[in-house]
Amino acid sequence: MSKFQLEAQTVQIITTEDGKEFNSMEAAVAHQNLLDAAAVIAAPVQSYLNDAKMIDRNRKQKQTVAESVMAFLVAQGVDLSGVATIERTAEDTPAAEKVEAKEDAPAAESEEPAKTEEDSTEELF
Repeated sequence: MSKFQLEAQTVQIITTEDGKEFNSMEAAVAHQNLLDAAAVIAAPVQSYLNDAKMIDRNRKQKQTVAESVMAFLVAQGVDLSGVATIERTAEDTPAAEKVEAKEDAPAAESEEPAKTEEDSTEELF
């Protein structure tokens, strides 16, 4: 008698829109709901940020908060599809260009500034 027994099992794989695979329908539905909410809130979040003329780091920080709030509202059943689209008018501050040091350039010699008469006077009292 053999110590092993072979049993056939079927495995059900559920794939969401973004290609992720799940073994349970509950996990797949929860993930798909997150994807759907993200698609619904993208335009209202950008409209909010554009209306407030937020730029740079402040914009990114507020975007995270706005996404959380609007995702909560969508989960509660609030319809955000009627939010007007507002175009962006304020642009981010351009990043400063990095200055690369040249290896061929000689190092600048440090020179002390010439002392003036005012610098050389000492306190007399």
